[in-house]
Amino acid sequence: MTDTTPILNKAQTVALAFQVAGPDATEDAVAAQVTRILNGISEGSPIVYAFDQFEKRSENVEATKTILGTLLLLDVEESSQRGVLFLKSEQAHERWNPKGKEHARTERIDGKGLGREVLREAGKLIGHKVALTVEVQTSDKGKNRVVTRISDRGLDESYNESDEAFQPDLEKVNVSKLRYGGSLDTLKAMRAEAAARRASQG
Repeated sequence: MTDTTPILNKAQTVALAFQVAGPDATEDAVAAQVTRILNGISEGSPIVYAFDQFEKRSENVEATKTILGTLLLLDVEESSQRGVLFLKSEQAHERWNPKGKEHARTERIDGKGLGREVLREAGKLIGHKVALTVEVQTSDKGKNRVVTRISDRGLDESYNESDEAFQPDLEKVNVSKLRYGGSLDTLKAMRAEAAARRASQG
């Protein structure tokens, strides 16, 4: 568990609060910033949780690498509650991705970790060139590749979802366990339904 005690002493907290509140801020405004800072570094806060998760994850990271490619599809593996990102890689590898396509899973999306954030960002980037930061994490069950970050590198001008070259490779995944069945059309339809429900409720 992260030890928040030495992060900031009182003088540092007040100085930071003054800086955030601005030169013309009242004492009440500064006090509000002090409360905000202390809440942020208190045990159980989302910020401290993020630190805890990063430290815990770092202990089990064997290596970190970057995968470059065009994002073809995203899905959710119901059994593990992890997002699955499918890419057309910029480089093929005889052993790892002979077809020039691959997939990688996020962290779980049903908690406070990075999985939900990565999947949400990926939802905007189908057809875009992306860079995936992938950690090789070790556990009692072996090694897993986990996507911890996705960066947009702009639209792939050659992208055509009807082109076989831009169809995801589903051979190494259990399609029956995927929420959208590995189908871009199903993903779009379910997203449209969800958007319609939100609009009707709003």
